[in-house]
Amino acid sequence: MSASLDLKWNILDWLTYQFTGGYSNNNSTNEAWETEQTFYIAETYRGYDFNSVSPNSKEFGAALLPFGGELFTNNAQQYSYNIQNKLQFSKAFNNENRINALVGMELRSSTNKGVSNTVWGYAPDRGEVITLPTTPQAFTPITGSKDEGWGLLKKIYDGGWRKVNTTDNYLSVFATLAYSLKNRYVVNANIRNDASNRFGQDANHRIDPTYSFGFSWRASEEDFMRKYVKWITTLNFRGTYGIQGNAVTRISPDLILNQGKVANLYNRYQSTISQIPNPNLSWERTKSWNFGVDLELFSMFYMNLEYYTRRSNAIWNNIHETQRWYYPQQRYRIHINFYPDTETGLCIKCQFECFQELE
Repeated sequence: MSASLDLKWNILDWLTYQFTGGYSNNNSTNEAWETEQTFYIAETYRGYDFNSVSPNSKEFGAALLPFGGELFTNNAQQYSYNIQNKLQFSKAFNNENRINALVGMELRSSTNKGVSNTVWGYAPDRGEVITLPTTPQAFTPITGSKDEGWGLLKKIYDGGWRKVNTTDNYLSVFATLAYSLKNRYVVNANIRNDASNRFGQDANHRIDPTYSFGFSWRASEEDFMRKYVKWITTLNFRGTYGIQGNAVTRISPDLILNQGKVANLYNRYQSTISQIPNPNLSWERTKSWNFGVDLELFSMFYMNLEYYTRRSNAIWNNIHETQRWYYPQQRYRIHINFYPDTETGLCIKCQFECFQELE
């Protein structure tokens, strides 16, 4: 299910306000199962083909799951909304000067909820029933050495239930400005700043804008070009420099604590540290330079030449840090922003029209 709303108000001839909003809600249910007669169940939980041994045999007593298969179910829900408010300015002061500007804000949020579960002993051909696995008391390894505790049965009796509930929130403000002179010389600038619950708590990363600048010169519109080189029908030089940002949602800046089950040694709930806090986590940022030439000859031959350089500080996760104020003292993996990737390239596209339609 999705819905959207778009409103536009022409305040003045050169000033416009625009509101855009959208909402979406998606639900999905999935099921997957392996029956007791599959090779996967025989190899993983039983050790022999279905119905190939007697109930009194050693193989039967050593089977974790003598009857039934495995059933996996997953119910997922995703809903998101996006709200934009924009104020647009566009005015021509005379036939040679024009300014276009825009300021706006964007609020967006995405929530994912899901519950997945795995059960063992599933028998779909017998009325969707669940048969019990082998109990720890009845489990008898063929080697005769019975392990203390649950042993290999721990996976089945622990269960495969898992719940997910994550929310990503973003607040952005942005502005653009473009100036055109004689429809030949164009300069533009863009700036944007984003705040998110996916960034670290370091104040230096809360206001971390991205921006870009560009220029364009339509040389073919110059009087000397029209007079002396008419066969060059289009000649345009352009260049841009900018910084792009990407928020990595798979990594959290906060301390992640896994609250586990009861520890048998202490008969108390136990918790383990999955990820230490990372207050310096910020954007994956990419700096890029682009220079291009658009050329057209005799209205038949077209060429685009593009030279670019990109440098990215992608998230790097090969750093380990020892935290001495946690117990037990151990090394935890931490993600940092690093500059591991620089890319430079030259792209040339050519097109030639042999025949043209005559009026």
